[in-house]
Amino acid sequence: MEVDTRVIVLEDAALLSYQLVRSARRSLSALVKEAQVQVRAPRQMPLALIEAFLRQHARALLTEQDRQRRAAPVWGSGAAVLHLGERLSLCLGVGAAHIERRDGHLYVELPQPTDLQQGRRLLQRWRQEQARRILLSRVEHWRTVYPQLAAPLRRVRLRSMRSRWGSCSQAGDMTLNSELVRMSPELIDYVIVHELCHLQVFDHSPRFWALLEDCLPGAKALRLRLRRSAEQGAACF
Repeated sequence: MEVDTRVIVLEDAALLSYQLVRSARRSLSALVKEAQVQVRAPRQMPLALIEAFLRQHARALLTEQDRQRRAAPVWGSGAAVLHLGERLSLCLGVGAAHIERRDGHLYVELPQPTDLQQGRRLLQRWRQEQARRILLSRVEHWRTVYPQLAAPLRRVRLRSMRSRWGSCSQAGDMTLNSELVRMSPELIDYVIVHELCHLQVFDHSPRFWALLEDCLPGAKALRLRLRRSAEQGAACF
């Protein structure tokens, strides 16, 4: 996979910056994610064709980019931080890097508290720690409560992922998105039980959905809530 960042000048002199990802795919696509235009193209596709495609769709891409930028949270005291489905109010202070949750607030101390990148890194490390404590305990809880979910599990990995809440391999490896700790406990459980069910049924056949519903009644409604919660949480850190 080849990744490159490029800029084109449009007819009205506006600039369109985009990230070009070339891989062994056959089609050309463009989307806006986290206010960044991302283009995916076949390895051998001429750059002229790619940029002609972008010029054709530039107005829609710029409009969506602007919308995402305006919807993005602004780092500072009073900003909303999601944790276990609760909106915590961010309180910034000067000090050694430290985070503490208390009384509906998330107190963050940093040498330079207004530094967005520094704040994001500290928040991500804190979420990783919270995820390790909370998610791993919920995995063991469900494996104990439902023996049918206690199939061999080789290891559980936690990492921040952009497009998936979890995955499971036939070898018994489970990966959970550490960003799950932003979601409410029942949505966390939905993802965990979903992946544990894949240790028994490694597809999305009717048998899989029946097992999931048997272990977690109302799973279909929880699946929809997870999608909505992810969209609504976009304006929070």
